[in-house]
Amino acid sequence: MSGPAGRDLAYLAAIVDSSDDAIIGKTLDSTIVSWNRGAERLFGYSASEAVGRSMRILVPEDRSGEEDEIIARLRRGESVEHFETIRTRRDGARIDLSLTISPIRDEAGRIIGASHIARDITEKKRATEALRLLALVGAVLNESLDFERTLASLANILVPVIADWCAIDLANAAGDLRPIVVAHSNPARVELAAELRRRYPPDPAASRGAAEAFRTGEAQMMEEIPPGLIESSARDEEHRRLMVQLGLVSYMCVPIAVRDRVFGVLTLVSAESGRRFGPSDLNLARQIANLAASAIENSMSYREAKKAVQIRDDFLSVAGHELRTPLNTARLLVQLLGRRAREDERIRGLSEPIERIDRAIDRLADLVDELLDVSRISAGHLDLAEEDDVALDALVRDVAGRFEEEVARAGGSLELRVVSIRGCWDPRRLDQVLTNLLSNAIKYGEGRPIEIELAGSGDCAVLRIRDHGIGIAAKDRARIFERFERAVSGRNYGGLGLGLWISKKIVEAHRGTIQVESEPGRGATFIVTLPGAQVSCLEKKEAWKA
Repeated sequence: MSGPAGRDLAYLAAIVDSSDDAIIGKTLDSTIVSWNRGAERLFGYSASEAVGRSMRILVPEDRSGEEDEIIARLRRGESVEHFETIRTRRDGARIDLSLTISPIRDEAGRIIGASHIARDITEKKRATEALRLLALVGAVLNESLDFERTLASLANILVPVIADWCAIDLANAAGDLRPIVVAHSNPARVELAAELRRRYPPDPAASRGAAEAFRTGEAQMMEEIPPGLIESSARDEEHRRLMVQLGLVSYMCVPIAVRDRVFGVLTLVSAESGRRFGPSDLNLARQIANLAASAIENSMSYREAKKAVQIRDDFLSVAGHELRTPLNTARLLVQLLGRRAREDERIRGLSEPIERIDRAIDRLADLVDELLDVSRISAGHLDLAEEDDVALDALVRDVAGRFEEEVARAGGSLELRVVSIRGCWDPRRLDQVLTNLLSNAIKYGEGRPIEIELAGSGDCAVLRIRDHGIGIAAKDRARIFERFERAVSGRNYGGLGLGLWISKKIVEAHRGTIQVESEPGRGATFIVTLPGAQVSCLEKKEAWKA
């Protein structure tokens, strides 16, 4: 064909051939009829190797039905847009793709084939999954100050998401590595690894692996473990047999360190999956190890601080370290978000990590407030900024509204009943009391309704916040208002045990009282009484669900 039409076709063919995306033409029986350079780069087949063969050479066995469904839709004249799936390269590697498939019609309008546009989204998905994994890791490490328990939870998260094996070793008082946890999806394999370690303890002077990472503070990675390495490392035939039985393919050993202090080593190994670790995997492992190091330092500092004599020094040390884990989590997530946003503005699905960042920053702000309050209260300087005409009912509604989403996430609801009450109080400090009490009600309320009631009694405002959760034993009802005291185990519920103590001091500074009525298993009602109230003659009652 010559003339303008021929030039147009040649121009279009040049565009298709130079595209970074794979552009493929096929018939309705899935036979490949055209294959551009992008397809050659993406799938590893040359055009001469691909044309004339079935598109099914690219479809993994576990997704064999997808091609039939695509052909059925094409025959109905439907297009397939931005379909995310997995296909197989010539070398057997699996890649994540976004497919757009459109029917091709002849001059009579009959559908005679289809065009495939395939875009590689492997790195995009890997980055998004890494972001979500870091958010989950940060949340798990924030749950408890018992770092050995949280490290066990961490290992179980990493297996099998990024590795088939996960081992965490920490240094003991003598400076030697000791195993904390070994995780694998098969318990029998964990026992095999334990037997190997018992019979053949690791050599602390080894020139590779965890020992070298611990000694130098530098990460170690081997993308593919050669058979000769196992042969040369075996101490005897039984040792060689056990190592071969583990089927190790690739490994990373990353120091768990803060600044110049190395606490231990995080080891990630691939085996059954056949995965080969690369630079991006090592970068992710380093970030996970950094979060673990912050959690360990936080926990160790807390344990040491609990033994100290002066409460102010105790708290400053504990809080300073307690803040590091959520702050590091927030920083890492923000850095990742910023990096990915600069690289690809089309990234979606980041709402969940962003919410985690917000919660981490909120927790940091709360801890800073508690730090300052403990310092002031210990020094006897809890000053109030009282205002003459504070609408307490409006303040209650405002605080309850801020918790609407958190209550919904917990599966519960809020029931609010108030009368119009005004008085001379410090609104910021009363906001703090309401926030602490409502946070506790959500935390221990087991997703059941929470009732907030504000009423008048003489010249006093009486606030009741009631949950229907785990409740408090009689022996614990008085001590929960003391510093660092809690009615539940810190293993199951986070926090430093300061919120109620600070709330009590604020209420008492207003010349009021705070008490609790509760029975185990039947919830708890916290009652705050504040003098100096003026109750409206007309009650304003509200009831709403969050």
